[in-house]
Amino acid sequence: MTSNSKRAILCLMAALLLLGYGVTDATAETITSSDFSFAFGATGGTPYWDETENPGNSPHTQGYFSFSPAVVGSTGMSSDGTIFTNATLSNGDTNSTTGIVGDCMVPITASYNGPAPGDAAAAPDYRLMVEITNISVYGARHVASSSPATLEWDETTAGHTQTSPSITLISGTGLSFWTNASNFTQLVWDPADYDTSLGSLNASFTRTFDILPIGALELRGLDGIEIEGRVHLLYNQIPEPSTLALLASGLVGLLCYAWRKRK
Repeated sequence: MTSNSKRAILCLMAALLLLGYGVTDATAETITSSDFSFAFGATGGTPYWDETENPGNSPHTQGYFSFSPAVVGSTGMSSDGTIFTNATLSNGDTNSTTGIVGDCMVPITASYNGPAPGDAAAAPDYRLMVEITNISVYGARHVASSSPATLEWDETTAGHTQTSPSITLISGTGLSFWTNASNFTQLVWDPADYDTSLGSLNASFTRTFDILPIGALELRGLDGIEIEGRVHLLYNQIPEPSTLALLASGLVGLLCYAWRKRK
């Protein structure tokens, strides 16, 4: 076999090896939902806050993505009635009476319920990110309460606990205090986001938030919880053929150049 033939065979083998590596190597890709926005008001006498009070809420499903928040907690006196009617997202609303006395938990469940992306790698490693761009609540404190005069969000999702900066609440008492919207201070938080492995498509993930410090023996008014966010599907993508061809041609050229230098 001539030296030219040996060089040609070696260069061809290098190209084939690189192409084979490129097929198994993958790059990260992301599919993102539209923005989701929800607002909740407390209705006395029920353990769940009412999201139907705000007609501006987003659909729970947009395309293949779903984003379903809920607000669970002990509401105030049954005479409180509907509080958060026709809320304006991100701008709050008039807080008319005590919204909640006791515990409050906000679970947010999201999922991707669509087909596998056409460019997904053989080992796609599907991951879901439930991005929270804003979670907020209004609060006030009864002047005679033994509870702290501060309020904060606390994420209690397993393995991803984090706490927001706290705010100081205005304290007061009497009907005139609880019906004055200016006595309610808004706590706004943009928590850190992260992705979690799904294992397979069409699986969901829930992030859970609590309002602290809230306890059964503490008395304070909360209202107007607002949640905004997006959902991201992350996966490994097969590199484009043009990228592989460019890498292969570059390596082949380098190998051939090195061979000629040796000769």
